[in-house]
Parts: sequence; structure tokens; C-alpha cells
Amino acid sequence: MHFMLPIAQEPGSSLGAFWIGVAVIVILIFLVVVILVANFIGLYVRAYFSGARVSFFELFGMRMRKVNAPVIVIWPHSGHAGRAAG
Repeated sequence: MHFMLPIAQEPGSSLGAFWIGVAVIVILIFLVVVILVANFIGLYVRAYFSGARVSFFELFGMRMRKVNAPVIVIWPHSGHAGRAAG
């Protein structure tokens, strides 16, 4: 018994190559989303429990503008806001 993948049944068909290309693009987009979520999940959870209501998009925007997001998101809600240093 010989098993062939449906994509490989028609030699010379560009339809199989099209679907492989689509699959590669979908996998790459999925990996980018997973990496972005992995980068921000810890900060997002800390912000959520400290009372700072920020979204993943706001955290991503802070990263793109090179803002120190942990200082902005966590510090004002950690109980240290308004206290003089020293």
C-alpha cells in the first residue's frame, strides 16, 4: 500500500506550492504573535494585579516608543508613588 499526500499527487501543479506557502505564512504569523505575548505576559499580569489597566497593545506601543514600561505600569501602583526619596 502506497500512501501519498494530497498536495503531492499532481506533479507540476502550483496549487500545492500555494498551500504550502500559505501554511508557512500562517505559521510565521502565529510564531510572531506567540513571541509578542510571551514578552509581555509577565508585565501584563503584574500590571493587572497592581490595578494598572493597560492592554497588550498599549504595552507593545510603549516598547515601540522605547518607554520603560515596567516603571510606568508598575511603580505608580506599587504604593511608592508620592513618597520622597531618602
